[in-house]
Amino acid sequence: MKRLLCVLGLAAVLVGCGDSGLGEWTGLTDLAWQGDAQLQFELGEMYSLGVAEDDVEVVQWYGKAGDQGLADAKAMLKKLGIE
Repeated sequence: MKRLLCVLGLAAVLVGCGDSGLGEWTGLTDLAWQGDAQLQFELGEMYSLGVAEDDVEVVQWYGKAGDQGLADAKAMLKKLGIE
């Protein structure tokens, strides 16, 4: 949950509410690239919710989380028609 709140902090940065979450964003993406499946899923959620809408990023992060067996990510990929 703490990570999701940090991601939401990034959302505030992206929509112009300040830059306090920018350092957290860098740390979170680093952890996601290192293989944190739950964080990968949460980044996919952020990109899919239109905060920084990017379909390529959505599929990338859900795919990485799904490859590690995260059921929620697999379900989202299936919902998007990607299996």
